[in-house]
Amino acid sequence: MIRFAKDENTVGVENNWHSDVSWRQEPSLGSILRAYEVPDVGGDTLWSDMESVFEGLPDDIKERIVGQSAVHDFVNTFGLGLSAEERALTIQTLVNRDTQP
Repeated sequence: MIRFAKDENTVGVENNWHSDVSWRQEPSLGSILRAYEVPDVGGDTLWSDMESVFEGLPDDIKERIVGQSAVHDFVNTFGLGLSAEERALTIQTLVNRDTQP
């Protein structure tokens, strides 16, 4: 569970887009969200099918992004209280995979 909070060690990330377990070789089948308390307004959660997004792109854009890689780094958001030694432990080996679905 991730607690979204703003304080001297944590920036606010309540409006941050993210992808669950995007580092996995095989993507998850799905994600589950369970709300224990629901506000009367706000608290929206949005879902996006990135494979469909990719398929809907024009061919010239698909050609530009196939083979590109990304750095998935939540340390800057959630790790502000980590020491330099702890931050070093968060770095993993780069995994490069074909971006074609």
